[in-house]
Amino acid sequence: MERLRSIRRVALAVGITLGSLQMGNQEAAAHSISPEAGFDKARQGQQESIRVWKDPVTLKKFRLYDAIHPWNEMAGWDLFKIVKLERNADVKFVLTVHTEWQTECSPSPQDSYTTCTIDVTNPLSLSSGQHELGHTLGYADHVTDYNIATYPAGLNPRVCDNPHSPLYSQYKGVMSYCTIPKDWFGRDDKNLLKKAGYIKKRVYQLRKNQL
Repeated sequence: MERLRSIRRVALAVGITLGSLQMGNQEAAAHSISPEAGFDKARQGQQESIRVWKDPVTLKKFRLYDAIHPWNEMAGWDLFKIVKLERNADVKFVLTVHTEWQTECSPSPQDSYTTCTIDVTNPLSLSSGQHELGHTLGYADHVTDYNIATYPAGLNPRVCDNPHSPLYSQYKGVMSYCTIPKDWFGRDDKNLLKKAGYIKKRVYQLRKNQL
């Protein structure tokens, strides 16, 4: 089990997540740390909801429904589903003493996940929760060129603010430090879900037939 630390950007009140890159590829898309990263059970073929739980005592005021809703809207189905019992959860939101939001998934960042824990810290930021859910889907961080040096090589982030960097990506969305929350969950984020197989298959086929 490997801890995936987030470096928090206070101005946006967001956490950041894990991911991978394709060197020199500047397409407007987020990337996964590996093809297996994320929950296989939620991909096309199975499409079983990722069950999400929050601590009902310490996180009573955290708006979990609002955190998962935009992901579900893009996917066209209940990609994330709230459960009341901790023992039934795949993803758990728990309050922590850490100074930063963090996500830990097992068995490893490179493998299909069985469980993830999102460590929540005050303030209870909705945008942080939405962004941290990207951890559980296996997506990469898109960070500033200044922050790239602080990352372990294995987390393979993208750069969002320097077109001259070999790690630069034009992606704009929930996984990017350079995109403000009001501009999240747009075209690039929909492409992100489609590429990973999280879009509801019949919805995608219907849209394709309407072109």
